[in-house]
Amino acid sequence: MKEQTYLSAEISSADQKARYDAAVKRILAAKCILARILVGTVPEFREYSYAEAEAAIIGLPEIATRRVRPDERIKTEAVQGLNTESKLPGEGEVTFDIVFCAIAKDGSPQKLYINIEAQQSVQLHYDLICRSIFYPARLLSEQLDREFTTDSYDKIKKVYSIWICMDSPEKSEKKLAANTIVQYRIRPEVLYPSENIPKMSFGRYDLFSTIFINLVPDTRKTNDELIGMLSTLLSNTFPADQKKQILETQYGLLMTRKIDREVQNMCNLSEGIEAAAIAKAEEKFSSILSEKDKAITEKDKAINEKDKAINEKDKAINEKNKAINEKDEEISRLKKLLAEANSR
Repeated sequence: MKEQTYLSAEISSADQKARYDAAVKRILAAKCILARILVGTVPEFREYSYAEAEAAIIGLPEIATRRVRPDERIKTEAVQGLNTESKLPGEGEVTFDIVFCAIAKDGSPQKLYINIEAQQSVQLHYDLICRSIFYPARLLSEQLDREFTTDSYDKIKKVYSIWICMDSPEKSEKKLAANTIVQYRIRPEVLYPSENIPKMSFGRYDLFSTIFINLVPDTRKTNDELIGMLSTLLSNTFPADQKKQILETQYGLLMTRKIDREVQNMCNLSEGIEAAAIAKAEEKFSSILSEKDKAITEKDKAINEKDKAINEKDKAINEKNKAINEKDEEISRLKKLLAEANSR
């Protein structure tokens, strides 16, 4: 029965985690949230208002839900045609959390591809930054026959891959530290000559960037509005009502029915995961305690048996000593009798 209970808890926990991940992606895909991410991270939207950035988003953002064949090239002007699952011949399969397009009017209008990734943990067995470079590279290559052809590479659209990291360490010598926004991008460097570098045009080299938004566990420790808003939104310490109030009063995020429902759902799932984790920890602790008690009992039994053997050995030694003493006394008595006999 215990194994069935444990298995049931594991299945329930996995289901809750999957639903929580889906809820996080849905709430991040809300245009009002995406607009704030664009303004806070993408240079082309830095001077936009949230309303202007929201209006710049094309169609509906795609969340990791649809499966797409690798050779299906969809030619469309709407973001609804984008694929969140990328599967190219010889290149393996990648599923993006959120993908959408936006039109930036920084100078002449330009279409941008935006990928948002919600990263629960940065403590991985591989370098997360390497993965974050691979994702926008894939979104670049996927534009072939959709945005450009092999004789028109200048039509490639710029890609931003934005990673929201929820457990970056507060104090770290590593690359990802809490309360930071870090951008990785391509930059040209003239290797020769080292001096008197001639003026030259480097062309459209800056075609993709990776940006990390490293959140904080305590929103009072940041002065950045985007980090504070996302840290509050994705926090598992605030109850739903308090979270919604902070988002509305401090960050001006209007609680529409959909956002309100998703925040409540995410908080409920988070509480369920936490409760399941506590129950699992308690069960594990109880099991460890039981095993420890069993080991202590067996050790006590072994000690008692050893003490018994020592007592029996002591008893045998005492009996042997008694026999020796009796023998010594008998020898002394005989010597005394012999001495008396000799003196007569």
